[in-house]
Amino acid sequence: MSFRPLSQPSDLFDAIAEVLLERINDITVDNYDDFGSAEPGRAGAGAEILVEFERTTPADRSPDGRYGYEYAITLHCVVGRHRHRAALEAVNLAAVVQRVATDALWGLPVDQVKRPEQLRAEPSFFKEGAHGYDAWGVSFTQYVALGPSLAPEDPVTVGMPQAAWKVDNDIDVDDEANYQPLVND
Repeated sequence: MSFRPLSQPSDLFDAIAEVLLERINDITVDNYDDFGSAEPGRAGAGAEILVEFERTTPADRSPDGRYGYEYAITLHCVVGRHRHRAALEAVNLAAVVQRVATDALWGLPVDQVKRPEQLRAEPSFFKEGAHGYDAWGVSFTQYVALGPSLAPEDPVTVGMPQAAWKVDNDIDVDDEANYQPLVND
């Protein structure tokens, strides 16, 4: 996975979804806010992870001046009730998601995101009936720094003088006559 810049919160959502789909088999990943807007019992088809951005608070700026944010995120692990032992499958999926999220930078640049903190898993929500489901949520907070770096670029230095001297305890290091320029090949 290549690192891509993090410009807006939806970039974090997309990165999380991509990593989950790469690392966990037989799941779908959707936005929590869109759950239930499709046909009834959508989760009944199998396992689904719903990404929910619960809240954000301002955080310290990054060393390069980017604005920092602390996001509270929950990854709801939803399993259709028609599956054998759906409640246990939801717990199992939450354990897998928790392992993926433990050190996840989600393929984003290390200068823009820190590892998740306060990672926990707990029952999330459920719905009974033929189109019902069980769910566990994996919740954490994650620091992100959005936008381009605000630090000025380092100036390019050209024509740097180079010198070397022979190691000899009797040489006066303050005498310029003991130095000669290095020749670049």
